[in-house]
Amino acid sequence: MWGLILFLLGVLLCVLAYFAFRPLGGYTKWQQESGGLKIITEDILKEVYSSPQQEVSFKCLQERMALSEKMLRKALLKMQHQGWLRQEQQQIKLTATGKQSALEIIRAHRLYEHFLAEKTGYAPIQWHKQAEKMEHHLDEKQLSEIIRQVGNPRYDPHGDPIPTEVGKLYTPSGEKLSRLEKGICGRIIHIEDEPTAIYRQILDKDIHVGSIIRVLDANTHSITFYSEGEQFVLKAEVAQNITVHIFDKESKLEHTQGVRLSGLKLGEKGRILSISAECRGANRRRLLDLGFVKGSQVVVQMSSPLENPKAYLIQNTLIALRDDQAKYILIEKIDT
Repeated sequence: MWGLILFLLGVLLCVLAYFAFRPLGGYTKWQQESGGLKIITEDILKEVYSSPQQEVSFKCLQERMALSEKMLRKALLKMQHQGWLRQEQQQIKLTATGKQSALEIIRAHRLYEHFLAEKTGYAPIQWHKQAEKMEHHLDEKQLSEIIRQVGNPRYDPHGDPIPTEVGKLYTPSGEKLSRLEKGICGRIIHIEDEPTAIYRQILDKDIHVGSIIRVLDANTHSITFYSEGEQFVLKAEVAQNITVHIFDKESKLEHTQGVRLSGLKLGEKGRILSISAECRGANRRRLLDLGFVKGSQVVVQMSSPLENPKAYLIQNTLIALRDDQAKYILIEKIDT
């Protein structure tokens, strides 16, 4: 008798567990929906915050977020209850609380991108996608640990300002590269990471935040500029995603146009100006430990038949580097 009762109880528990945890039902469904709704509302915060005048229509928001009308209304209702937004004349606007919450999400995203750039092996093209996932799950304790490891940076690897804990942004002034005229000199301070296809084109050309440029030619279709010893040509729609801080006449001469160490030929000499900001973490520390520091002289002592790698004599030590390593070291050539 008791055996039958225990058997029936076991069957009942299995049935209850199935309905509770099956992929599209019960507790599992509730977990997925509640977690998914949190992510959606936080993505809406960012979307509205980044919109012109920080307001957007329902239809426009639905198109950008690719959500059903039912799901979007559900998310907006929750956000209104949270005090994050209000709707005026068919426009969705953030409240002061909503703006602060949006900045907290942006802060988590950009701090995590900086962490990925400095402390992991993720490629630049992956930073944004990974940060998009993690921004919804990082708490203040985890953000504090990231800050402990990377310092308290003002900008992410793309040049976007990182909001402070109180929501302050340090936004540098600059002009789109596509708008610059011939002869203008400046420093790249921001590269937009979306759309991904255009960002990939910029990365493939080894164009980085922090690089000094000089515009050689510009028209409505393309722009040609010199940077780090090389000449680049970008279509206007690609150059639109790069922001440059323009040097004034007085400061222009203070910024020496360095060239990449990888461009030196056998027997040529140079003096190290800096290591590119794009060289990060362990790779940067290794180059510094090897003696590639500002002011040091370097000469190409040996070269392979294909000129890659090369052996560089620096501080009485012969060091072999591949071109994809040497390109991050900026020098000024010394006449021999």
